[in-house]
Amino acid sequence: MKKLTMMALLACCTAAVCAAPAAAAETEADVFYDETEEGAVYDETEAETEEEPLLAPVYDIGDYMEINDEDYKDLTIEVAPPVQVSEEEVLSYMISEVEAADLYEETTEGVVEDGDLVNIDYVGTKDGEAFDGGTADNYDLEIGSGSFIDGFEEGLIGQEIGDTVELPLSFPEDYWNEDLAGAEVIFTVTINAVKKLPELTDEIAGKVSEGKFKTLAEYEESVRAMLQENYDMEAKTEKYTALMNQLVQMYKPDGYPQEYIDYYVKSNLQQFRSEAKMYGMELEEYLSSNYGVDVDYITGYFTEYAKSLLTQDMILGTIAEKNGISITDAELDEIIAEYAEQYGISAEELKAMSDMTLVRNGQLDTKVLDWLLTVTDVKEVEETEEEFEFDLTFDETEDEADALSDETEDGAEEEVAFIDDTEAE
Repeated sequence: MKKLTMMALLACCTAAVCAAPAAAAETEADVFYDETEEGAVYDETEAETEEEPLLAPVYDIGDYMEINDEDYKDLTIEVAPPVQVSEEEVLSYMISEVEAADLYEETTEGVVEDGDLVNIDYVGTKDGEAFDGGTADNYDLEIGSGSFIDGFEEGLIGQEIGDTVELPLSFPEDYWNEDLAGAEVIFTVTINAVKKLPELTDEIAGKVSEGKFKTLAEYEESVRAMLQENYDMEAKTEKYTALMNQLVQMYKPDGYPQEYIDYYVKSNLQQFRSEAKMYGMELEEYLSSNYGVDVDYITGYFTEYAKSLLTQDMILGTIAEKNGISITDAELDEIIAEYAEQYGISAEELKAMSDMTLVRNGQLDTKVLDWLLTVTDVKEVEETEEEFEFDLTFDETEDEADALSDETEDGAEEEVAFIDDTEAE
């Protein structure tokens, strides 16, 4: 059963605090790897080289940030009321898992009804001749999905399973294939079977969970807990976001460590280059065709996004120091062990593939945010639209950005392995 909760990724700065804009979310060099579809750790691709991943430089926060008040202890934030998972959601998820596991039961008796998943063979002919793309065997079609041209799915409703029917139909005048646009055709369809979802039972629960749960009640409770955990994580993220929105308005750094900005930009450009290489494309071509931007633009964007991450990290790091908040080695080892068990690898392996400085910093930031919530007035309101606010405007022709772009374009093609964060299904 796929884990639903959004991972509290031990990632660069406070990436877990607020979701990155689309371009950044797909390219950030995460410290820990996210879960894949099968829950395994990310494997290296052919596009990756033998170069060591870049490590984030260490900088002294005190050189760039001072907080001389304690106003951060007197904040008020507004968040949506907590959400409780519904029984309908639990049932819907369990059904989706049964569908994903392809545990349908076939019936060869009865008639086809709207919403049925039917298995069919069909041949489409025009002027007595079969046309390209109009023939298939053992095709699963959901009646009512609108997957086929008008009249096809409707023509199967009420037909006996096992029968062969002829459907005289017409393709739309604006159909993409000019040879078939507006053409009158005949589909000869054999209805092999109707696939129906089985009743949820202890046996089905065992199959869906691959033996993890022996009873339907246990499986149902695990689904409910996962869905609730997901809602709870979203709620906490909303609180983090509301806090950071206020903190970045209250406290401004006196400059940024250029070495970190260079690292962050270069890491992300390397990832784009790796993706481009997998498609047999140069970086500029890949960025233009997939994102509609060039290297100068993306360099400027990641420069400003690095500043956003640095600002958050500096604020939270300074508050941590002022209030004696830290991550002990024992706490870090416990966190590493927890994620290593989740990935099915050893703690040593996970440490070897992670930038432990950033891991510690990321956990410290989260610990500070959790502490801030204990001294913050949290008000629940019906409607909020809290999104992290940070000015990402920049000058694309800035000499600094151009220089970094040129350096990265001409430099060796290093890469940082990563997984984008899409899992919250």
